[in-house]
Amino acid sequence: MRENKLRKVLAEKHVTVGAFMDFPSADLVEFTAWIGFDWILIDAEHVGISVETCYNLVRAADAAGIASIVRVPDISAETILAYADSGVGGVIGPHVRNAADAKALVAALRYAPLGIRGAAAGSRAANFGVTQSPRDYFGAVETHPVAMALLEDIEAYDDDLDAIGEVEGLDVFCLGKMDLSISAGVPGDVGHETVQARLRKAAEVAKRNGKILNEAVGDKASVERAIELGSRMLMGSVQSLLGQSGQIFIEMVSDVVEKSVAR
Repeated sequence: MRENKLRKVLAEKHVTVGAFMDFPSADLVEFTAWIGFDWILIDAEHVGISVETCYNLVRAADAAGIASIVRVPDISAETILAYADSGVGGVIGPHVRNAADAKALVAALRYAPLGIRGAAAGSRAANFGVTQSPRDYFGAVETHPVAMALLEDIEAYDDDLDAIGEVEGLDVFCLGKMDLSISAGVPGDVGHETVQARLRKAAEVAKRNGKILNEAVGDKASVERAIELGSRMLMGSVQSLLGQSGQIFIEMVSDVVEKSVAR
């Protein structure tokens, strides 16, 4: 039976650190594993990663021993099925606005009678049907993807948050701060009180219902705010990390050159 590495790391660590893969590179997946990240996030919503590319990135993650998550383009059952059968450890459904959306996300990741996921006992997620019977695989919910709802619309926070929190089988609240700021009328100002108040509300609902919080961070202050909020899954953008380290390197070289010329 396939082990779900994401469920394992979430059970072992109180706070986990993930790498948001802005670039669809199998080598980069392996590299993040060697650095020491706990999991990677494959973005099929904005980066345009196809199902086939997702398979290859999940395969690289498996080989490197790192957990994997994919953010799918939408929460239709057909879309989720295509990515879930890659063997990915978690699936983020974007724009979950209400309990009905959350239930649809969970149902798409579970086989009957718990859901509506199409049966594929020989998929990569099922180790191609080699290591267990179809009956055992379909019933082994602990090996199936972690269900993660991306809360990024003001309706989710203001209209149906308590009901979303009560959805059985939903494991993680992903705090979509940037989209929320746009939806709340303060584009890009994720520190604005109208955004922060809703994040605190989500944290309270998550804690009350045993959901894990996930969010993006970029500096020490945002990490401190996330930890204070109770977030356990923190992630940094590979693009931002490379950009910041590259700029620091260029500044260091420039500084040395300027001092050398001055002498």
